[in-house]
This record gives sequence, structure tokens and C-alpha cells, in this order.
Amino acid sequence: MKKCLVIVCLGSLFSTVGLSQSSWKFRSVEYVGLLSGQAGSYGQFGTINGAGKGSWFLGAGVGLDYYRFRSLPVFLSVTKELMPGRNGFFVSLDAGISCPVYHRPEGYYDNSFTSSKFLLGPYWSAGVGYKIKLPDGGKKDQYLFLSAGYSYKELKEDAKTYPDVTRYDYRNRQWSFKIGLLL
Repeated sequence: MKKCLVIVCLGSLFSTVGLSQSSWKFRSVEYVGLLSGQAGSYGQFGTINGAGKGSWFLGAGVGLDYYRFRSLPVFLSVTKELMPGRNGFFVSLDAGISCPVYHRPEGYYDNSFTSSKFLLGPYWSAGVGYKIKLPDGGKKDQYLFLSAGYSYKELKEDAKTYPDVTRYDYRNRQWSFKIGLLL
């Protein structure tokens, strides 16, 4: 968990370094969504904060992903608007790590279970979406967006049963559907 906090702090610092230049603008993305795959359908939500210049956006993000095993994806995000302007399409790519926050109850493995520990794993997500400018009457650009894509998270589990340790490798692939705000 300490590694996740360090990565979030470094990512936040990295994403705000370029804001001192006048051509870069701070942006924030807030979203909720649905992840659907072979293990079922589960919710997700998250935030991405960073800087945009022209049709490009680079930020650091963190979320809560409930697909199969609850985890915190911590990632860098790149977005390219394909049709800059009021409304338009965009593509996005996120890459980072998945920090597990799930813990197995004791006795899960044939009542001989003594402990279980989930380990960090890779995370990535790619998608395409459409943004619509919200009427606000001011100069601030705010958009509603819808996106669909595909994501992957991998978690490993070390399950200790006396006297052995068994490692399980969970590779989760799921479709991702998001709705959110670009601020």
C-alpha cells in the first residue's frame, strides 16, 4: 500500500509540473462506470488530474475497481481529442499498477488456511469516447463524456497453508463503460 501512495504522490507532482507554462491548462476527469467480463459485472469509479495542451491531455489517476477482487488502479493517462472543439470523439490510454485492497477470510482454503496476501500487478485500459460541452454560461469548459473500452488488471495471491505457500495468478480482462465529467 505504501508503494501505491508514493506512486500517487509522484504522479500528482509529475502532472502539475507543466502548469507553470501559460499554454498548459489544469484539467480534471471524474468518472463512474461498469466493468463486465467472464467473472461478471462490477462497478468502478475514479479521478484523473493533469494538464492539457491543445488536443492532448496527460494526467495521473487513481480509482476503485470492484472487478473480481477489489483494487486501486494507480496509473498515468494520455488522451487525444480527435475532433477538438465543442463536441467530439477522443481516444485514451491508461497504464500503471493495480494495488489490491481485497483480503480473504480465514478458513477459505479447506479450513487449513492461515494467511493470504495479494500482490501488486500491472494495469492498463484503452478506450474511445465522445464528449459533449455542457452549457454553463461562463468561460469555463465543462464536458459530459461517455466512453467504452477494454481493460486488464493482474493480481497475484500468496496463500499460506501449513506448511506450503501457493501462488495464484489472476488475469482479469473486462469491457469498460464509463460516464463522467471533464472539468
